[in-house]
Amino acid sequence: MSSSRGKRDKSTKRNKIKSRTRLRAISIAILLFLISAFFVVISIAPVRLTLEQQKEIQQAEEEFSRAKALNQELQEEIINYQTDEYVEREARRQFGMVRPGEKAYIVIDE
Repeated sequence: MSSSRGKRDKSTKRNKIKSRTRLRAISIAILLFLISAFFVVISIAPVRLTLEQQKEIQQAEEEFSRAKALNQELQEEIINYQTDEYVEREARRQFGMVRPGEKAYIVIDE
């Protein structure tokens, strides 16, 4: 009987050791999972901030491009306003001016 009791004690000790080893492995796995989850959670904010900043940069670049195109149009308009043809056309349109020797007609709507 003592022989079977000794085998039972050894088997129980082995089971306890296996249980502790398994419990230790599960604890380590849970700890690693929690640490990984922690790092994922704390890295979300900087990633989101980076994406928002990239979007703002893209919007600013588009706005700059539109402003640059508008500036180019306005520069061309300024050059056009400085030509003699423009000045003459506007003098005729706004003030009804004519060149010497030309006849001006006024059309009256009734």
